[in-house]
Amino acid sequence: MDKGPAKARTRVGTKEFMAIRVLRSIEHTYRQDLESFFYVLLWQLIARGWDFVGRKNPVVLSELHGWLAANSFEHLARNKQANMDKHCFESVLAEFPVEFERLKPFCRTLRAILFPMRDGAMFTGTPFDPNTLYGEILEAFDEIIAKGQRETE
Repeated sequence: MDKGPAKARTRVGTKEFMAIRVLRSIEHTYRQDLESFFYVLLWQLIARGWDFVGRKNPVVLSELHGWLAANSFEHLARNKQANMDKHCFESVLAEFPVEFERLKPFCRTLRAILFPMRDGAMFTGTPFDPNTLYGEILEAFDEIIAKGQRETE
């Protein structure tokens, strides 16, 4: 069984949820799967979140529109990379329904874990030790779960 990174020819899935490096045919590791999960989470909170709370998204042109309107994988990768910038990411979070306000810090934490700055640029590669990334992600989930439990007590 081949355990190496997936090759570009095996790129499958919904393009809106593909990781930046997968879109660029660079690599596909566990890290890109975590990034894809993050995009699904954001999509659900924004695109489906408004349906869930029974209201219409007041934003005329969503930040996520750039994910749908991209005419190439590279264009989509650039759009996502821009959205994941620390400052631009706040525009993405601004589209959350107020009912999901408490999830914004969690999403900021996940963004910071998945897209750290290295040598002045956003790092989208895979750490050598998988426990590093998994540990940080699991800690973020543990924190948001514990916070939710405290709020319901």
